[in-house]
Amino acid sequence: MILPRKHEDSKTGVLRVPSCFRAFVVAFALFLVAHPAGAHEMGKTQVTAVIHDAAYSLDIVVDPDALLTKLEVYSGAPISAAAMSRSERDRRIAALSSTFLDRVVIRFDGRVDRPRFAYVPASALGDVAQSPSLVRLAGDLPPGAREMTFAYGLALGSYALNVRIGDSAQ
Repeated sequence: MILPRKHEDSKTGVLRVPSCFRAFVVAFALFLVAHPAGAHEMGKTQVTAVIHDAAYSLDIVVDPDALLTKLEVYSGAPISAAAMSRSERDRRIAALSSTFLDRVVIRFDGRVDRPRFAYVPASALGDVAQSPSLVRLAGDLPPGAREMTFAYGLALGSYALNVRIGDSAQ
């Protein structure tokens, strides 16, 4: 390691270390104590929008346990017990479909469209697998529609949105 040359102040007789070396030492010390910046996790929610012929569908991948809690909170219903069976949880989610639809806004050329709701529960694997479920929103594409907007008020944070039009790849 090369040390900086020290300079003696002729008036005081004090040795000085060049300021660039002090700046380097401070920067190096900060580097040693700094916390690494991690990448932002996208979250579990993913949305795939498909527009084909005169219809559209949006498949929303959800964590079913988290979804049920959110739906119960927004609906004002009592929060379910944690020991609820998978089939009971799935029935409750389907029963709260209107609450889900109240938290989704789909517009075509500025006009709101209320889609059909279908809940597709996780596979028959055990709860340990924590398989995601799917909410499918579908409807008819208004004639001549040129612009579509989508807002999902149940996702906290960011989520992925994939769009497929016609037979195109994602």
